[in-house]
Amino acid sequence: MFSLPCKRSSERMLDNPMNRLLVIEDHLIFSSYITRLIAGLYPHARVFQARNGREGINIALAEKPDVILLDMHMPVMDGIETARALRAMPETSQIPLIAMTLLINEQSQTLINFKRFCNAVVYKPFQATHLKAAMQQIGVLQP
Repeated sequence: MFSLPCKRSSERMLDNPMNRLLVIEDHLIFSSYITRLIAGLYPHARVFQARNGREGINIALAEKPDVILLDMHMPVMDGIETARALRAMPETSQIPLIAMTLLINEQSQTLINFKRFCNAVVYKPFQATHLKAAMQQIGVLQP
């Protein structure tokens, strides 16, 4: 998993070799896949994993990640509830969130609501180039 407290996120990401990333994803196979993609982009990153939103919030509070990748559909606490809660807490409100979703209908009200809380969106299934583009979009990876 990964997440990053945003100050000047691009400076922090480039200066800190031990980047902390949080992946909140309930499907173990996809979570492992994302972790491998992150390892390819950030070989020195520390990746934390959560299986649902509640667990993700607890890890975010404890580990202060630099960036959070957040699935939309999860048990216990879905992505929208999780993003809303993360944005409401001073300790996590500035951490960039990258939404991960299967929804590709840009007019979907669910997706519109989710995107209100997130800094970028990647559509599943995605490749390293998509994740890299999202990281560049939010300023934590130089082009």
